This record gives sequence, C-alpha cells and structure tokens, in this order.
Amino acid sequence: MEISTAVCTHCGAPCPPAEHFCCAGCRAVYGVLHDATPYDPGDTYAFLDLPDVADRLLKFRGDHLATFVFRVPAIHCSSCVYLLERLSQLDAGFVESRVDFGRKEVSVRFDPERLSLRKAVEWLVRIGYTPQLELDPKADARRSGEARDRWIKLGLAGFAFGNVMLFSLPEYFAPELLDPFLKKVFTTLNLVLSLPVLFISASEFLSGAWTALRHRTVTLDVPIALGILALYGQSLSDILTGGGPGYFDSFTGLIFFLLIGRTMQGKTYEALSFDRSHTSYFPLAANVLGPEGAHPVPLGELAPGDRLFVRHGELIPCDAELESESAQLDYQFVTGESTPVDVARGARLFAGGRVAGAAATVVVRQAASQSYLTELWNRVNGSGPARSSRLRLPDALSPWFTGLVVVLATGAGLWWAQHDAGKALYVVSSILIVACPCALAMAAPFTFGAVRRRYARHGFYTRHASVVEDLANVRTVMFDKTGTLTESRTDALFLGAPLTQPETSALGSVLMQSVHPLSRRVVEAMRPFETLPVADFREEKGHGVMGTVAGNRVVAGSAAWLTRNGIPDLLPGTESAGSQVLVAVGGRYLGVWEIRQDVRPGLSAMMRKLARAGYRLALTSGDSPRQRERLKAALPELGDMRFGQTPAEKWAWVEAERGRGAVCMVGDGLNDAAALRGADVGIAVADDVHAFTPASDAIVDGAALARLPAFLRLARGSVAITAAAYVLSVAYNVVGLSFAVRGELTPLVSAILMPVSSITVIAFATGTTTLLAKWRGL
Repeated sequence: MEISTAVCTHCGAPCPPAEHFCCAGCRAVYGVLHDATPYDPGDTYAFLDLPDVADRLLKFRGDHLATFVFRVPAIHCSSCVYLLERLSQLDAGFVESRVDFGRKEVSVRFDPERLSLRKAVEWLVRIGYTPQLELDPKADARRSGEARDRWIKLGLAGFAFGNVMLFSLPEYFAPELLDPFLKKVFTTLNLVLSLPVLFISASEFLSGAWTALRHRTVTLDVPIALGILALYGQSLSDILTGGGPGYFDSFTGLIFFLLIGRTMQGKTYEALSFDRSHTSYFPLAANVLGPEGAHPVPLGELAPGDRLFVRHGELIPCDAELESESAQLDYQFVTGESTPVDVARGARLFAGGRVAGAAATVVVRQAASQSYLTELWNRVNGSGPARSSRLRLPDALSPWFTGLVVVLATGAGLWWAQHDAGKALYVVSSILIVACPCALAMAAPFTFGAVRRRYARHGFYTRHASVVEDLANVRTVMFDKTGTLTESRTDALFLGAPLTQPETSALGSVLMQSVHPLSRRVVEAMRPFETLPVADFREEKGHGVMGTVAGNRVVAGSAAWLTRNGIPDLLPGTESAGSQVLVAVGGRYLGVWEIRQDVRPGLSAMMRKLARAGYRLALTSGDSPRQRERLKAALPELGDMRFGQTPAEKWAWVEAERGRGAVCMVGDGLNDAAALRGADVGIAVADDVHAFTPASDAIVDGAALARLPAFLRLARGSVAITAAAYVLSVAYNVVGLSFAVRGELTPLVSAILMPVSSITVIAFATGTTTLLAKWRGL
C-alpha cells in the first residue's frame, strides 16, 4: 500500500499528510509572502536609496554584504524574536538577523546586490515591525517620549479604574437602595470613562494583536486582546440589553494591571539585561597616538580626529580613515570572509576590520559603537561547531502555547454557555488573561543572565547566555601554555653581541607590529628606540615574524622559523626556564632573547580542583618541549601534554577530543584561534585592556583564570535552577488555568497574577542563582 506524504508549502520539508505547513513559523512566513493585500509603501522610504543616507545608517557595506542595526519598539515577546530572526525566509536577500530583546534592536545582514536598504526596511514595516531610522542625535529624546507615552497610558487607566470603582461602590454594597436615575448616571459615567481606556491605554495590546493576526502569526498580545474585547463586549451587552451595569471596574482594572505588569517586566528585564556593551563587561581600549607615543584610551572616550595605532591582528574599533600609505584588512568578523583587502591612504575603514599586515595608523571618523562590537562578538563565525545565541527552550513557545490556550478557552466557553451563559465570556476572559508563556520563556534567560553578571564581577565575560549552558556540559579542559598557564616577566635577557642602535630600531619596529606576548616583552626590553617604517610584514602564528626595514630583512621567532627563512649559523639554544626569541637582521643571526615565564599564581590549586571534579586536563602548546618537566612538576594533574603544535594540529586535537565529550579550550586567542572556535566553549585569556578576541565564546581576565573551577560549578548548578524555574512556571499556569476554567478566577485577578508570575520566576531564578554563586565563592 502506498503511503501518502506531504511537504511544507513554504519550505518543502516533510509534514503530516493533513497539514500544509511543517511549523507555525512557515505558516506565518507564507502568510506574509502570499498576503492577498500586499503592503505598498509608495515613496515613504524612497530617501533610503540616497547614498549619503544609506552610508549614515549602515554599520558596514561591502560588495556582497551590508549591515544595519535599528531599534524596533514593537519588539515585546518571544514571538517577535521568532519572526524577526527568520527574515531570510521572507527574502533570500537577507543573510542573517539577530534580535537584542533588552535594547529592542534588530541587527540585519543582507546582500545589497539582491536587496536594497529601502526594500529591507519596507519588509520590516510590512510585517509590523517599523524601525526607528535615527539620523540625528535626538534618538534618546524620542525613546524618552515612548516611555512617557507608556506612563500616560498607565496614568489614564489608573484614573479611570479609581473613578469607576468609586461609581460602582453603591452597586456593590446597596444595589436595592440605589436610585434608578443615579444608577443610570453612574453606569453612563463608567461607560464614558472606559472608552479612553479601550482606545488609548489598551491600544498597544489591540494593535499588536491585529498586526499579528493580519500576518497570520500569533504573539502574546493575541490572547490578551481577546480577553479585553470579550470583557468589554460582555459589559457593553449588559448595558444595552438592561442586563446589568457591566464589568467596567474589572475592565479598567484589567488594563491598569496589565500595563503595570508590562512596565515592571520591561524595567526588570532592563535592570537584569545580560546583553550589554563592552564597558559593562571588559574595559576595551585602543592605542591612541600622542606626543609621547601610543597609550591606551577606553573605547568610550575615543573622539573623531583621534589617531590610532592598530597592530597586526588587532581590530579597528570604530569607523575610521586610513592615514598610513597602505594597509591590509581582514573583515572576517563582519562579512565572514577572511581574504585580506588592500586599502590605500584615505580609504574608509569599517569597525570590526582586523589589520592583516603591518601595523596601520588610522584616524577616527565616528565614535565607537560598543553595542555593534558586542554584536560582532556575538555573531556566529568560523568553522567550529554550530553555535547559537538562542537557548534550548523551543523558540516557537508562544505560538504553540497560545494555540493551546485558545483551544482551552473555546472549550470552556462552550461548556459554560450551556450551563451558565452569563458566565461564559467571563470565564473565557480569565483563561485568556491568566495563561502566560512569559514566565516559562524567561526562566532560562534570567537564570543564565544572573550567572553572567556574577561571572562579569570576577573578570569572566561570556559571549551570550547559552555559553553558560555549554560550560555545564564540559568534560575536557585543554590549555595553551604561553600567555595562558604561564605569564611572562617584564624583564628579558639578550644572549649575544650587544645590538647596535640601527639593529635595535629595525628589530623593535618589526616586533611591535605583533600582539604576541613574547614580541611585546622584547619590545618593552629594547625601548627606547626609533620607530621606522616596515614593509612586507608577515607573521606566521606559532613560528615568528619578519619584515623589511630600511632595506634590511628582519626575522625573529623560533629556530625553525629562522632556518626556513635562510638564516645560517644559528647558535644552539641554551637550556632555559623560559621562552626564547631568536633574531636576525640583514641576513645575519644576532642572538636570542630569553623571556622568563612563570606559572600563574593559583593555577596549581585550580588544577587540583578540576581534577577532583572529574575533568580531563590536557596541554597543547606551540613551544618547544624544554619546559615539559618543569610544568609537569608544577601542575602534575595535566594529562596529555603536546608541544610543537601548529594551529591546525591544535584544532585537530580539539576535534578528536570532542568525540569523548564537550571540550573547553583555554588559550590566548593568538596561535589557537582555530582551536577556540573548534571547541564547544572557547575561552580567551586576556592580560590587557585591548585584547579582544571575537573568535572566542568568552574572555577571562588573566588574574581570574584560577577561578575556572568555580565558574564551571556555577554553570552546572544553574542548569538545575533553570529546571526548577521551569517547574515553577508550569505549576503557575496549571494552577491558574484550573481555577479559571472552573469560573473561580475573575479577569481582574487574572490580570494581577499574570505579571506576578513572571516576576516570581525572575526573582526565583536570580535570587537562587545569587545564593548559589555566593556558596561557590563568587
């Protein structure tokens, strides 16, 4: 017998034979694409086709990729996030879209050859999420105006609620003594007071529901709007038919408490927001050139006109103009493509570009956007395991939950219509209002958000909330050596004939192009010296650097690196407790810089705690094995120790270990960027304010690395707290709905319970996590 199968009308995926869509998301998107009354914006957004306007709105613009970040005030629930993060299903010109719920912002990457900025904005408007196009510095004033409107709506609802309750008191306590004329007056006044509440205070719920239904999708506003209209309709019907004074006290109180709940949730989410700018996480800075050379300046203090010195491998923190004669830039963290781009003096440079060749001098043209750099860090890149900023909670929660609630409300309404018709709409309203998926949807984000705030207080900064969940699953911890387990002393000893001033200048000018900790230690030891222009700079991770200064080729790094680049007569390296940098200028070997390295304080105890907790511990290093015995004596818990590893070999080992369980890779982000991306969790160790490694899932201050066991224990505990929060939120909905179905819960009480449930779950998640963190020493 042939079994009939069906495919989704939108995406083509298999679906049940009786269905046309595989999921609610496809149903919603198909509805938008095939709306019988298509949206026609006319020339409203024609100004976005002007190049000057587009340049001011776009964060990045290349041949095949452009990026914008707009604020969208209509974002207010998980269904909004669900639809906005699937713009690529609406139009193939969209590449990726991400929502920052706390800031109500959407970041969109699109292909300008297939979709213009104007068309992209028109798509957002069409699906009901009109963005704020901010071309001037008055955006904060507009945002303040939105908050003011919310308070006006809340005040209006509160005023009406208080007066309606006052006019209803005689009806409550002595209806038989109330004069019929006064009763009619009071009822009329209640009706008049309820009208502005319906059309003004309740407008955001009604308009949100209408927008969702018009585009065949479901948001949290839909059941709320149905409850509002059902209660108001019942009240109006009672007045017109003479059946009673209606429920305008409950109606106005419902809107009042709904607005209080939404305001409190918004304030709570804003206060506990875990997706913040880098000033909240890490004191990111840039090297600003001044009369006495380069010095670090916090990112937030950069101003147009500042001259920045950006070394090989460092990111350009803001839109700028190239002052150097030429430079090579890698826009991998913006476009996903790592092919370097050659640019000349005067070229416009976009924030997020990485210098791929010799160091460059750039002039700031626009103040740094820390939220944009945060978004770059949050974005999924590289070839490592698939990562997402979404938590494991199904992102289609609201549509499915709302559907279930509507079915339950319909069934209860039909039952009550047969047994007590006057109570049917009352019960339906209570069910639609008391049921709230927000508590369930907030359990994981706020638990992990509380964990991230605790992490940040102790110098550990995670890319997004799901990193905490990934940390809880880690079974193997792999460490890099230089700059991770060891820290370099500030003193460096040169073994060889004294360097001449020209040799020092040439060598220092090349080494200062690199951000590697050994290069920086040597530069510090050689200062002061004259900085000279460097041509043909090249750095091979894990091996060394080279460049040309005043016609002389400078080579510095490992012995193998010098030999490969034609440097003869190398002296055998001395046995050392540290690392060595061999140097040559003009084809002549000059000697070796020896940098003493010590194990970071507290790591011995850290290793013991990790081993007792059952983690497998390993070391992968690009250095020679000279320090194997010394490290083994200092850190005996380390298992497999591999030296002389190339970046590719580190990545391959991480991939192999992932077959035994989740892997956490801890490194400095220089020679092990591929391993950091390949691990389930990549942690970059940073010892200075301008070390910024988007390849990693987290950044840890070098001084806080010893707290890694506490970070991992807190992550594991937070998973249990999340499960408990899920149980709490499910219990609320089950108990609330059981009372509402039996007709024992009024719409007014339901409106009070709905925000209380969300706030209770938030308080439980954050409070319990705080107690657990303190117990874990954080």
